[in-house]
Amino acid sequence: MNLNYRGVGFDFVPPDEETPLQPVDGQYRGRPVCQKATQAAADLSSVAFDLTFRGVSYHGSEAFASPAVPSFDSLMVGTQISERFSDLHQQNIWDRLQRRIQSAQAQGDLNLLQQLEDERNRMLIH
Repeated sequence: MNLNYRGVGFDFVPPDEETPLQPVDGQYRGRPVCQKATQAAADLSSVAFDLTFRGVSYHGSEAFASPAVPSFDSLMVGTQISERFSDLHQQNIWDRLQRRIQSAQAQGDLNLLQQLEDERNRMLIH
């Protein structure tokens, strides 16, 4: 079975013999633990899949294949969204700076007011 993890492909060969169902005894953080036996793992190659992860659909045995490369149109939409978020972020920084300037004026803190006005001037230059 070919699998792919973070872009690195590898072959997974399930063991031929079934794992016997036996209780597992052990310790966890110094305390004794007894876990009941569980069912053996199912053979995933015979299971039908119809999944969606982060907008990419996987069907049948494709569940273990690499997702398709996004189209140029979807990349453009992503770029436009990124630019929109960047603009929104800059606007939020500007609004917050204006509120800080108003607060410094109300408190009469001339040192802070000078620093904030310098910051505002630097933002206007860029």
